[in-house]
Amino acid sequence: MQMMMMMRQPPQPSQSVVSEWEQSFQIVPVAPTATELPADLAALVVAHPQNLPPRLQFAIDQFLLGGKPVFLAVDPASQHFKRQGGPQGMMMGGPQPNGSSDLPALLSAYGIAYEPQKVVGDLQHPLSVGGPNNTVMRMPTWLALESSSFNAQSLASAQLKSMWFIEAGALSLKAGSPLTFTPLVETSADSGTVESAMLQFADGDAIARQLVPSGKKTVAALVTGKFTTAFPDGAPKEEPKPDGGSPALSPTAPAAEGEALKESKTTSTLFVVADTDWLLDEFSLRRMNFFGQVAMSPYSDNLSFAANAVEFLGGSQDLISIRGKGSSLRPFIVTRRMEVEAQKQYQEKLTALEARLSEVQQKLSEIQGQKADGNRLVATPEMTKAVEDFQKQQAALRGERREIRRALREDIDALENRLLAINLLATPLLIGAFGIWFYRTRKN
Repeated sequence: MQMMMMMRQPPQPSQSVVSEWEQSFQIVPVAPTATELPADLAALVVAHPQNLPPRLQFAIDQFLLGGKPVFLAVDPASQHFKRQGGPQGMMMGGPQPNGSSDLPALLSAYGIAYEPQKVVGDLQHPLSVGGPNNTVMRMPTWLALESSSFNAQSLASAQLKSMWFIEAGALSLKAGSPLTFTPLVETSADSGTVESAMLQFADGDAIARQLVPSGKKTVAALVTGKFTTAFPDGAPKEEPKPDGGSPALSPTAPAAEGEALKESKTTSTLFVVADTDWLLDEFSLRRMNFFGQVAMSPYSDNLSFAANAVEFLGGSQDLISIRGKGSSLRPFIVTRRMEVEAQKQYQEKLTALEARLSEVQQKLSEIQGQKADGNRLVATPEMTKAVEDFQKQQAALRGERREIRRALREDIDALENRLLAINLLATPLLIGAFGIWFYRTRKN
């Protein structure tokens, strides 16, 4: 079977996800500047679409309405494509400054809500990354999701244990839509959204302070039903070729506008994910060189999910049972919850400090507005007291923060010691108990 893969750049052979898909499909790359789709495709993958030509969007729309499955990956802030961009890329029509991608006309027509300027953050499932000065920083917008986040009823996600998503978006179905929206990957209830524009200027702690939990967010979903076309007036007109010739008709586009599909012939299937970085090796696995041989160690089940999704859409659902059985990441859930609770306490105190700081700064501004002695600022007792109060508050908060971290470290150390003791003593005790039982049994 043939499957089309469309990205802003041609797919790189080094990416493992391509090798995974090649095990079940013959991949036919299509440039994002094309105006047509190849014929006889079994499934369609659209990854990180940016400013696709209207004719190509129309071809995607008709492909979906014709009953063929579509895998769509969009992103509000792709780390990979932000690195590929820059001033020259933006001037030449390259990626957006924040690496976002979207198909607004199609998603809006299908009743799927997605905001390309909003990034999901999860206080319960932050990924720990390296920070400045050899520190470890918890990034709420880098999601390290566990098995509880995956739909256990879907073949595509039931056997997954862990996944990483980097600055993903949120998906939902608009009210009144007749389609069936099945969440496959969700964050915890301690999740919210932040503006993607502020991510490059803020560290993990700053993002966590601005994050207001508003409930679970859907990162990946399966949308099925009868879709309504995004092009009710038929195929958009093609612009003339630069050489003045007549534009060629797409082999997948109808010959006449009256033949364009207005709604799905039968049930259509759209597999949509609000992130694209999870597909790439740099966020999925580690490559190691052993005596000239390249070995790969997965960080998570990202590649299994990618393989499951396309095999599910392509109809080879029997193959899904062999995917995602293992997990390369087994997080310490109790420890993580303890850290989350301590983080909440820390954030509440820090938020309270910032509120007091704002009040003090406003008071200082009012005092500074009252100048005397030849337009020179005089340090009045009121101003001196305000500064001293702020300094005391700041010192008190630092002390409280040290106490929180110390208490958290003590609890975690105690838990680790208990687990270590259990691991060391469990086997000898079991062997000893079995020996005593066996001795008494033989003696009797």
